[in-house]
Amino acid sequence: MVRIPLNKIGEISKINQVYSSLEQSYQRPPSAIEIARELDMSASQVKIAVKNSGKHLSMDAPFKEGEGSNLYDVVKSNDAISPDAGMMMDSLRTDIDSILNTLPNRESEIIKLYYGIGERAPISLSEIGELFDITRERVRQIREKAIRLLRNKSQNEILKAYL
Repeated sequence: MVRIPLNKIGEISKINQVYSSLEQSYQRPPSAIEIARELDMSASQVKIAVKNSGKHLSMDAPFKEGEGSNLYDVVKSNDAISPDAGMMMDSLRTDIDSILNTLPNRESEIIKLYYGIGERAPISLSEIGELFDITRERVRQIREKAIRLLRNKSQNEILKAYL
């Protein structure tokens, strides 16, 4: 629900009072120009205030009495990623990249390829070995060494905040 500022609520209240008194005087609904003249306002200000004074609707209010569904259930999308979750993922990617950049280049690349970090899908040790022209066992040893280095880095405290 969007709340109207208090000064606008006071303005709407004055417009409603003048509207009622002019309606009784003229025996018809007054125009925006007539209301504006009474309040020393412009007609466009009166029109905007009347437009904004429409009936408010709470997101939690049920559609019908006794029903459990509400506007929030209709508007909410389970498929959409929440903005803060998207920001957290971007921040996590940035932090992972910065920590992996502290490793030697080959070790960093092996970790990225093995775990699928970045835009790639994870690949096996033998596939990584083919890329670097080394054995599967050597890739495993390099991966284990890189993981040991990452565990000992003081920067890994940054990543613990995401757990």
